[in-house]
Amino acid sequence: MKRSGGVGSNPFNIEEKRDFYIYNIVIDVDRVGKYSLEEQSNKELRDIIINEDKKKERIKQLIETMFYLKREIKGRMEDLSPWLMVVGMYNDGKYETYLDKIELSKSHVYKTITKEKESKDNEGKTIKEIADSSFNLEPVGTGPYQFSELTVENDVITGLTLKAFTNNSTDGPFLEEIHFRYYPDAQSAYQAYIDKYVQGISEIPDEMLGSALTTQELSVYTGRLPQISLVMFNLNDAALPFFQDASIRKALLLGLNRQRMVNEIFNGQAIVANGVIFPDSWAYLDSMATVEYDPEQAGMLLKEAGYVITGDENPVRMKEEIALRFVLTYPDDDLHRVIAESIQNDWKKLSIDVLLEPVPADIFLSTKLAPRAFQAALVDLNLSRTPDPDPYPFWDSGQAATGQNYSQWSNRLASDSIEQARVTMDFAERIRLYHNFQAIFEAELPSLPLYYPVYNYGVDSVIQGVSLGPLMDTCDRFASVSQWYMTARRSQGTETAAP
Repeated sequence: MKRSGGVGSNPFNIEEKRDFYIYNIVIDVDRVGKYSLEEQSNKELRDIIINEDKKKERIKQLIETMFYLKREIKGRMEDLSPWLMVVGMYNDGKYETYLDKIELSKSHVYKTITKEKESKDNEGKTIKEIADSSFNLEPVGTGPYQFSELTVENDVITGLTLKAFTNNSTDGPFLEEIHFRYYPDAQSAYQAYIDKYVQGISEIPDEMLGSALTTQELSVYTGRLPQISLVMFNLNDAALPFFQDASIRKALLLGLNRQRMVNEIFNGQAIVANGVIFPDSWAYLDSMATVEYDPEQAGMLLKEAGYVITGDENPVRMKEEIALRFVLTYPDDDLHRVIAESIQNDWKKLSIDVLLEPVPADIFLSTKLAPRAFQAALVDLNLSRTPDPDPYPFWDSGQAATGQNYSQWSNRLASDSIEQARVTMDFAERIRLYHNFQAIFEAELPSLPLYYPVYNYGVDSVIQGVSLGPLMDTCDRFASVSQWYMTARRSQGTETAAP
């Protein structure tokens, strides 16, 4: 993106590139031709009774109109018409924005609308001409490898080959070719390694890690994934005033044995989380204190806040008529169930009554998080492919009502910091602002960070030069691929450099 628009213009607001977006238009087919209840208050408006053919014609007209969508922005017209449109019927209740639940219904399919956009590039080429051009079919890149060929068996792609690309450099990578083979699951890939069909495994899940670690010639590499799991609180629930007290939230964190959770549930294949910006990020605040498991200190904070144990018959902590009791909602699968039960047991030791509510994972977001219909929730945030930390979507007060700030945390200083950090061009200032945000988050704890999951993959020890830095995506394991090289393995077990 180049700077334009005069001196001092903000490149975050001026774009000179083409982006692609996915947007949804929902049509309630049962209400085509009908007015809303508000509109019906006007005695001159009445529902229009139309037959199925007329209803389909109206829907068709709306769909065809979509190809002419435009909007005016900053004095220019922007084309919003779709490059691809998928039309289907959502048959299982209300629309939930899940694309995999949209099905084509034969009773409503009347024709296929095909339209090729007439847009042309700067050289006057149409979309079809660009697609068929040698520039597209034989792309020019600057990476260390280029595509060579696909491996196809029974009309199914089972692998591909990359070859060294040296056009832009005389040095080039050490490995002349890399062959990728596709397998249906991790176990099949691991067996292929044992059978010496491959020399690397893209992912080693936890249940296979023990076997992989005992395989003498397999080197296992581990990196933190760009994900974090948290306990989010509904800070706007008036029935749970204790969630609005930062000292109570601090007590809840002190009362969680997160290290035991990592050791026992993940077999050590996770990292206790210390914040919502990753530790190896340039924006991470190193001075944040590590919160260790301390149930005694947690109990003291709860007592100081007025929540005390009233007797053996009622072991739940009370403050006047308010019991320290709430519901913890979690995605209904084995892993989250075990994590939720571990949290429940830890807090029970503090005389906190936690009720567990499993919710099917495919509707967890739409029925609980999005409508803020939860008290506490076990939430996973996946920040893949976002090397800039940008905590704005999840923690800015402007996102509390309808955005992804599900906890509805509202802290003006924190919001100001992350709002300014995402627009300033001064790198040192961005670091300072993100540090401010983390210091405020550490003090307020609107949600409780639990752990960062890790990623394991294996490479045969004959491959040397492999290194693993911070992962923004699992493909980042190839960041140092140009430095990989092979050694020759002798029968005695020693290795020498290959000629």
